[in-house]
Amino acid sequence: MLDHSRDGSEDAAYSSQEIALVRGSGASAKVALCYLSIGEAEDYRAYWKRDWRPETDTAAGSPPFLGPVNPDWPGNYKVRYWLPEWKAVLRGGPSACLDRILAQGFDGVYLDIIDAYDFWRDRGVKDAEDQMVDLVKELGAYARARRPGFLVFPQNKEELGARRDYLEAVDGIGREDLYFEGDKRQDAGAIAEAEAHLDRFRQAGKPVLLIEYCRRAGLREEVERRARARGYVPLCAERALDRPPEAAPRRPGK
Repeated sequence: MLDHSRDGSEDAAYSSQEIALVRGSGASAKVALCYLSIGEAEDYRAYWKRDWRPETDTAAGSPPFLGPVNPDWPGNYKVRYWLPEWKAVLRGGPSACLDRILAQGFDGVYLDIIDAYDFWRDRGVKDAEDQMVDLVKELGAYARARRPGFLVFPQNKEELGARRDYLEAVDGIGREDLYFEGDKRQDAGAIAEAEAHLDRFRQAGKPVLLIEYCRRAGLREEVERRARARGYVPLCAERALDRPPEAAPRRPGK
């Protein structure tokens, strides 16, 4: 999985030739997925306008979809993802995110901030979940109409797999922090509940990509063992995802 660009800008976007090199060919060929946040806007993306004023969710000069900042990720802003103005950022023109990803030759998208519907539902948007499911379905249909077989992998909110329309619309799922949050072990009951949801994807023949951010070698070995036992594909990495997993530093003696 890659970003479309080295730094988020169009000037640093990967070329189709570079994506082809990442993918490779023959028996060692890989699937190249492109990261795409659909529940938040990011101020380092090419679509961001200098005159946007996102300090509040009603700031004059900002587009109607732009909401408040995510306090945990400065530079990321909640969006009203059901509005046509945000959907136009994502697809429908040569500079739209998904159209650009298709032009670069990626095999699919890795959709982030699916859980944005929790934020808006808590603020009174009663159909926030339905709107997110509809957006995922719309993006998948749009991309596959232009490239049959294009892949859609959402990240997290595995409970949506209980919805048949959602399960049929995606090709797999990524799940962060299933067994650990950093090096802290997750609650056993929460793990079991999440595994039951993730198993719906496996039973439907769809891959489950597990991403953990633990640093201790023993915990990483446990992740590998437990994930493989359930048929998941594990990856242990730095949370910033800005370096290959093998380059992630480990504490001495751990």
